[in-house]
Amino acid sequence: MLNRVSERFSRVIQRYLPDAFVIAVLMTLFVFVLAFFTAPADPMNLFQSYGDGFWTYLAFTMQMVLLLMTGMVLASVPFVRRGLEAISAKANTATKAYLFTFLISAAAYYINWGLAVVVGAIVAREVGKRNKNAHFPLLVACAYAPTVLYTAGLSSSILLTIATENHFLADVMGVIPTSETIFHPGTVIIFFALLITIPIFILLMAPKKNIIPYTAKPEQPQVEIVSNDEKNSPAIRL
Repeated sequence: MLNRVSERFSRVIQRYLPDAFVIAVLMTLFVFVLAFFTAPADPMNLFQSYGDGFWTYLAFTMQMVLLLMTGMVLASVPFVRRGLEAISAKANTATKAYLFTFLISAAAYYINWGLAVVVGAIVAREVGKRNKNAHFPLLVACAYAPTVLYTAGLSSSILLTIATENHFLADVMGVIPTSETIFHPGTVIIFFALLITIPIFILLMAPKKNIIPYTAKPEQPQVEIVSNDEKNSPAIRL
């Protein structure tokens, strides 16, 4: 039953979900309208506040960019890539494919979310190549479902920021050490609870028919310009 429900949601999302940039613009407009009606102010003041506040987070933004880039570099190291490919080869059934993809991605998200973004994509692709019985869209979902776990991981952007001296919200909430966030028993319990329950729901959503296997992107046709002797003009050969 759950797999039929997930298929319906998948069709709706594929048809109506806009691009991420469009969502960001709509959310910005929503916040602007909300600010205008909840704290009435001149629209130009709101625009100015938006512009001034945007650069407040420049250091934080650069930290996130560096985190993502270092993770991508680490995932691209040859021996790391070969190790991921070797592990992916062991997923010889659909169930193993979903579980392996999720668990490997979850481990990467706990270490570094920038690393996990690339690791998840590599594992999903390599597992999909080797297992045609696995539903590739669900494999991709397995690779990125552990995103919900990263906030309890070692690279949690929010928790590391509020544990830093003089962070941008220090005047409001003070400095909160990681012993009270990442390594707090409550956080650890929630992390492992999700680590166990999410794969169960993934397996329940796995389709029994209409499997969409991984297919490599077809190569672009090669275009060659040759001479046409009859009309003394160039011709195109595919």
